[in-house]
Amino acid sequence: MNRKCILTIFAVYQMLLALTVQAKENNLVRYVDSATTITCQAETEKYYWIGTNCGLYMVRKRDKRTYHMTTGNSNFVSDSIGYMVAKDNGEVYIGTQKGLMRYDNYTFLPVTSENSALRSNCITALQCVDGTVYAGTRDGGITVFYGRQSKTYSGKNAQSATGHVIAFQKTGDSLVALMNDETKIGIRNGQFTVIK
Repeated sequence: MNRKCILTIFAVYQMLLALTVQAKENNLVRYVDSATTITCQAETEKYYWIGTNCGLYMVRKRDKRTYHMTTGNSNFVSDSIGYMVAKDNGEVYIGTQKGLMRYDNYTFLPVTSENSALRSNCITALQCVDGTVYAGTRDGGITVFYGRQSKTYSGKNAQSATGHVIAFQKTGDSLVALMNDETKIGIRNGQFTVIK
């Protein structure tokens, strides 16, 4: 195993450990089955959102009523939730290896390469800046969601955003995409720039 692979595995382990600690501090662990691994979390005005390897848990703040969505009881594209972001208006985007799920304050809508600009359904990073959602994908560039509209940036229209996105780093009103080839791409006001 090379050094880069070991560092990536260690970073994922640290992230999962931090999420578990954060979930325990927020007392969200009690809503999740003990055999379930928490992978991501979000919060809106009405709900706590808990992504796991066994579906999505949605906890209503008012009465703590818990809803557990899976591929077996809903239109979810995958039970393995990897990423999640909540917008100020209550919308939530949920990333999986088989596409996105979008909660629009009423229902869950699947967002895949069949009904959006996504070129790859394998979501590898997700971030929200000023109401705009950025989805990093495996070998499909970066898809930007403006409300119900979406556009994918890769190759010529996004400098070297041709590989897959490992993570996003948010800094104020701009974003940095970390690519698998160690390239960093700065994103600001719809402009993509390779950072040297």
